[in-house]
Order: sequence, then C-alpha cells, then structure tokens
Amino acid sequence: EKLKQQLGKINSNTRHTMESISDIVWSMHPDNEHMPRVLSRMNEFAATTLEAAGIDYSFSFEDSIPKIVLSPQKRRDLYLIFKEGINNIAKYSNATKASIRFDKTKEMLMMHIEDNGCGFDVSKGSAGNGLRNMQQRAIRNAGTCRIDSILAKGTTIDISIPYA
Repeated sequence: EKLKQQLGKINSNTRHTMESISDIVWSMHPDNEHMPRVLSRMNEFAATTLEAAGIDYSFSFEDSIPKIVLSPQKRRDLYLIFKEGINNIAKYSNATKASIRFDKTKEMLMMHIEDNGCGFDVSKGSAGNGLRNMQQRAIRNAGTCRIDSILAKGTTIDISIPYA
C-alpha cells in the first residue's frame, strides 16, 4: 500500500513536471506570440479543467485583444497565472459558474476571472504557493494582481499587465 502511494506521488510529480515543460516550450515558440493562440490555449485549458469539475463557464474578450503581441516571458506568466486561477476554481471553490474575460486599455491587458464558489479569507492566505506565485508573476511583468474573495459568495482575480 505504501509503495502504491509513493508510485502515485511519483506519477503525479512526473505529470506536473511534463506539463510545466510543455508550458515553457509552448510559451517560447514564436508562433504563439499573438493573442489568438494564447486565448485558444487558455480556453482549451478552461474547458478541460472546469467542465471536468462540473462548472459552467464563459470565456470572452474584446475584439481588439487578438491584435496584442506579448513577449515570451509575459505570455508564459499570464498563462501560468490563468492556469493557477482556473485550477483553484476547479479544486477548491465548489463553484457552479465561472467567468473569464479579457479587456484592454491603451497600455494594459486585463484578465478578470470570477467564480460563484465558497470564497476564502484572503487575509489568512493559503498553505500553498499558488496565490503568491500569481502575485509575483504579475509584479515581475510590471503588472498588478488583485484577489478579492467573499465567503459563500465567490472569488475574483484581476490581473493587469502592460502589453506594449
């Protein structure tokens, strides 16, 4: 039984490592610098993850978003922030609905992720590194990450990063 548990952990860690390598390779490929490919990959990830958890979701963006070009570092960090947010909804929120929206200003790309789940006390933080990593990735790209959550109401994640 103990061996089974250890093998399961090794399998999970290996899958996670392979997924991380795949994300890095994808983000560095020049064909993926335009937002239509980024949005498509994000939508596929949301569909796979949220639908498996029984969560209805919407995915939308302004018409001008596909014209944005992001550097490999920004593309990678934006995608990893997105994945963390979606994974958190699927694993911890007990949500039935989620909304993902992209907007922009003259200088900033904004990502808004919202769920109607159980929420959590933001001031208490969490045991993992996910929320901290989201903050650090946004800051590393001269952006901001704001996480608001209300118990029994849900959580909202707002990311802004300069795209120019």
